[in-house]
Amino acid sequence: METSIDAILNRRLMVEQPKRGFRVAVDTMLLAAAVGGRIGEKALDLGCGVGGAMLALGVRVPGLVVNGLEIQPEIADLARSNIKRNTFEDRMEVTTGDVTFLPGHLLFCYDHVLMNPPFHESERHAASPDENKRIASIAPGGDLEIWVTSAARCLKMSGILVMINRADRQEEILNVMKPYFGDTDVMHLLPKKGESPKRILLSARKGEGANPMLCRPMILHRESGGYTDELDAILRHGKPLHFVRV
Repeated sequence: METSIDAILNRRLMVEQPKRGFRVAVDTMLLAAAVGGRIGEKALDLGCGVGGAMLALGVRVPGLVVNGLEIQPEIADLARSNIKRNTFEDRMEVTTGDVTFLPGHLLFCYDHVLMNPPFHESERHAASPDENKRIASIAPGGDLEIWVTSAARCLKMSGILVMINRADRQEEILNVMKPYFGDTDVMHLLPKKGESPKRILLSARKGEGANPMLCRPMILHRESGGYTDELDAILRHGKPLHFVRV
């Protein structure tokens, strides 16, 4: 195992994670930054991994209860250990389980659900030799609908889902979400100015609503290299990410 220490939200968080496999990264922090929340509300991270997004969200929104669901027992144990070492036991817990068979105590009780579901379909993508990374990044065909359905089942009516995924799956994702979510904001994440997005962030309200709305894109890197000021503010200073419709 490896221990990494990052300055997040002006507080140092200690996150232990495997040396190999799926790891806490920029996507994790962007997902956490895109979630709203207030004191007394509850958020659920589906597929929480070692708890990186949970911890970042919990620091940024004091008083928000943040729970996680993780299918891999050893990774779920790491998440619990990270919660304990960062003293968030009073408002964070992790359940070991599968989005396909949701535990009853997670149903219809959350104001926010965040998720970074497996990006790649098993039929189209070569699997990683690392088991943890393979489970986190490769999903059977049609599995995206299971994740979206599970998110809807965990949310209260009018609750908010925030998801990060591949930009080339935007149409597929929106079609899958239609039966469960109404008002949806879509943000393209551009590697550099003028480049095509590789990732998208979506924020969707449970229930019926209007058509998807495109928001101002976010540029991640300067032309000269390094993070843009907007991304740097999220990674180093804990600023929230706002969906601004255009």
